[in-house]
Amino acid sequence: PSLSRPALYRLAEEPDAWLGIDESPDRLAAAQGVPRTQMRRALAALAEAQAAAGRELEAAGRLGARLIVRGDPDYPPALAHLALPPPVLAVLGELPIAPAVSIVGSRKADAYGIEVAELFARALAAAGVTVVSGFARGIDAAAHRGALAAPAGKTVAVLGCGLGVDYPAGHDRLGREIAGRGALLSEFPCHLAPRAWHFPMRNRVIAALAAGTLVVQAAPRSGSLSTARWALDLGKEVWAIPGRIFDERALGPNALIRDGAPLIQHPRDILET
Repeated sequence: PSLSRPALYRLAEEPDAWLGIDESPDRLAAAQGVPRTQMRRALAALAEAQAAAGRELEAAGRLGARLIVRGDPDYPPALAHLALPPPVLAVLGELPIAPAVSIVGSRKADAYGIEVAELFARALAAAGVTVVSGFARGIDAAAHRGALAAPAGKTVAVLGCGLGVDYPAGHDRLGREIAGRGALLSEFPCHLAPRAWHFPMRNRVIAALAAGTLVVQAAPRSGSLSTARWALDLGKEVWAIPGRIFDERALGPNALIRDGAPLIQHPRDILET
């Protein structure tokens, strides 16, 4: 049976508080703060849980990845500050322990945006900062490539789908390079295709993993601004690259600057923060 993700994450936080407890589903639901229907579904799913976990472990193994659960020593501490931390992470590569900055922006970036993202990522990575982004086309891919262009540069890609899904198409080689210098990371089952609602969830992980978020180009309602909002909610820094007032891709960063985000013109503006 299907569980809503908020209920799943809430129940995963304290499994000992409801697993094996001799109480009615309704009482357990009230105690855990989840809907009664969701608690009933969770209890009904227990019979298949071990087999499902085994299948996911096998899928991760075939990809050369591993699964990390909350409580494991290598679970990223930064994610513990989220209201609903991912209970399971699939990781291909090694998560760097260095300080991190996320660089995000439009999938429809122009040549200027690509150049800026690559330049900043390369400079930050050369200074020992891990670059985190979302593996999408445009600014995200440029940020990953910029980090990889620095000697020993490290980068982490947070996916909005399972590790075993070819998305975006054509990013296989980039993914392998990222895993060799950092990690591909997903909170979704290995073969789960991307859905629109996955990306706001991905964005909160991007924001949480980094000390701050740099927005390069973004339309007013873009996912990049969602990442910026998550960063602000988590008490992280948000920086923005200014752009032409006639360019829709500049409206997001310009609005952040208007609302108080530091205007960034050079990588040292971030490194000296």
